[in-house]
Amino acid sequence: ELLLAAARARWTSWQYRQAIDLYTRAIELAPDDWRPRTFRGIRQVSVREFDGAVRDLEVARTLAPLNYDVSYYLGFTYFLHGRFDDAADELLRCFDLADNPAARAAQSYEFRSCSLIAEDTSWRVAITDWTVRSLRRAGRHEEALQLLDTITPGMPVRSSVGYYHDLLFYKGYMTEEQLLSIDEGAPYTFETVGYGVANWYLVEGETARAIEILEKVAAHPRWPGYGRIAAEVDLARLSGD
Repeated sequence: ELLLAAARARWTSWQYRQAIDLYTRAIELAPDDWRPRTFRGIRQVSVREFDGAVRDLEVARTLAPLNYDVSYYLGFTYFLHGRFDDAADELLRCFDLADNPAARAAQSYEFRSCSLIAEDTSWRVAITDWTVRSLRRAGRHEEALQLLDTITPGMPVRSSVGYYHDLLFYKGYMTEEQLLSIDEGAPYTFETVGYGVANWYLVEGETARAIEILEKVAAHPRWPGYGRIAAEVDLARLSGD
């Protein structure tokens, strides 16, 4: 517990490699605990070590198959790998558990289960956005549209507002200008919503506009942001690196 607390103190200050070292020590002490595997995997994403992140998060899935964070971050890491079908399938697996009695029983303050999708709109829109992105990149457009049908204007979203606004953009309720013209009071950063817009244009075949936005997202100073990380990966993939 002390190692986990110390690691958390490190990564809240963006000292991710120090946090990874502490999670490694925690794994050695408690190899069957899902938490250090999950958290080390997430922090490996932050430092762009995607192979290690996949390995850790796949182990975490075997240890905590009902956990929302495990599924969310494993799906996201598959997305970064370009394994878009795997990303979509993993995230949809969590959707399938939303009303599962075992998932509901597992939910606690320290264990966020996939039942959150049914219980909390903010958690639902976050995983919905990455699922829609994954489905569209996988060419599974009908499934993406079915999932988008669950999103409507005026939903009570307390956090994950950027993801929610991206989803409204996909549905035509918000414009690119509304999303990308961000003032100081916005509840999200440019890299969060910018990647969603760029990814949409990329799938739509508007590659030049997508690259223009991706370059701006990749230059954003919030370097641990998931939108920035995804933008870096897409730019490298598009350039053939």
